[in-house]
Amino acid sequence: MQQIKDETTLATQPIVPAALQVYFDKIATLLQDRDLRNSAQNSAVNKIARLSTLTILHSLNPDKKYLLVQFLYNMALIDNENPILNLAGAELCDALMGQANLARINLSRADLSSSELAHSDLDFADLRYTRLNKAHLAQASLVKAKLTGANLTEADLSLSDLTGADLNSAKLHGANLNKAILDGADLHDAHLVKAALREGRLNGANFTGAYLDIADLRNSELNHAVFQDSHLRGTDFSEADMTGSIFIRAVMIKSIFYKSDLCSVDMKEANLSYASLIDARMISADLSKTDLNHANLNHANLRTAKLCEADLSYTNLQNTKLIGADLTRAQLIGANLSGAHLNEANLSSADISGANLTGADLSGAILTGVDLSTANLAGAKLKPY
Repeated sequence: MQQIKDETTLATQPIVPAALQVYFDKIATLLQDRDLRNSAQNSAVNKIARLSTLTILHSLNPDKKYLLVQFLYNMALIDNENPILNLAGAELCDALMGQANLARINLSRADLSSSELAHSDLDFADLRYTRLNKAHLAQASLVKAKLTGANLTEADLSLSDLTGADLNSAKLHGANLNKAILDGADLHDAHLVKAALREGRLNGANFTGAYLDIADLRNSELNHAVFQDSHLRGTDFSEADMTGSIFIRAVMIKSIFYKSDLCSVDMKEANLSYASLIDARMISADLSKTDLNHANLNHANLRTAKLCEADLSYTNLQNTKLIGADLTRAQLIGANLSGAHLNEANLSSADISGANLTGADLSGAILTGVDLSTANLAGAKLKPY
C-alpha cells in the first residue's frame, strides 16, 4: 500500500529536465562552496550564476520556466529587497506561473510577455520596466507592486488587485482592467489609451499627465482621483462616481459623462468642448475658466457650481439646473438655455448674445452688466436680484 502511495506522489510531482537538474546542482554548489549569497553582482561567481540562469531559461519550455523561478525564489536569490541574482533580460515569455506565490519577488526588466500569471500573488513585487505585454494576470494580487515603466500593453488585469501599486509611466495600451482594484495607485504619465476599466475601483488613484484617450471607465469608482493635466479625449465615464476628483487643465474633448457623479470636482481650465454631460450631477463643481463650447449638458445638475469665465458658447444647457451657480463673465454666446433653472445664479457681465432663454427661470438672478437685447427671452421668468 505504501509503495502505491509513493508512486502516486511521484506521478504528481513536476518532472525536472536533466539539464535543469544540472543547473539546480550548480547553483547549490555556488551557494555552498563559492558563497554566492554574499557575492556582489559584478563578482565572478555572481556572473557565472547569472549567465547559467539566462542560458538555461533560453532552452526551457514554458511549462518548465516556473520551476526555475520557484527554485530561485525559494532560495531567496531574487527577493525584491536584497536580490542576489539580476534577472534583467531573462526570457520568461509564455511562462506558466498561474496561482504562484511570488510575493516580494524581483523580476525587474525581465521578459514575461504572454506569460500566465492568473491568480498569482505578486504583492510588493519589483516589476519595474518588466515586459508583461499580453500577459494573463486576471485576478492576480499586485498590492503595492512596483510597475514603473512596465509594458502591460494588451495585458489581462481584469479583477486584479493593484491597490497602492506604482504604475508611473507604465504602458497599458488596450489593457483589460475591468473590475480591477486600483485604489491609491500611482498612474501618473501612464499610457492607457483604449484601456478597459469598466466597474473598476480607482478611488484616490493618481492619473496626473496620464493618457486615457478612448478609454472605457463606465460605472467605475473614482472618488478623489487626480486627473490633472491628463489626456481624456473621447473617454467614456458614463455613470462613474468621480466625487471630489481633480481634472485641472485636463483635455476631455468629446468625452462622455452620461449620468456621472461629478459633485465637487475641480475642473478649472479643463477642455470639455463637445463633451457629453447629459444628466450629469455636478453640484458645487468648479468649472472656472473651463472650455465647454458645444458641450451637451442637457438636464445636468450644476447647482452652486462655479462657472466664472467659462466658455459655454453654443453649449446645450436645456433644462439644466444652474441654481445659485456663479456665471460671472461667462461666455454664453448662442447657448441653448431653454427651460434652464437659473434661480439666484450670478450672471454678472456674462455674454449671452444670441442665447436661447425661452422658458428659463431667472428668478433672483444677478444680471448686472448683462446685455439681454439679442437673447431670446420668450416665456422666461425675469425677477432679477
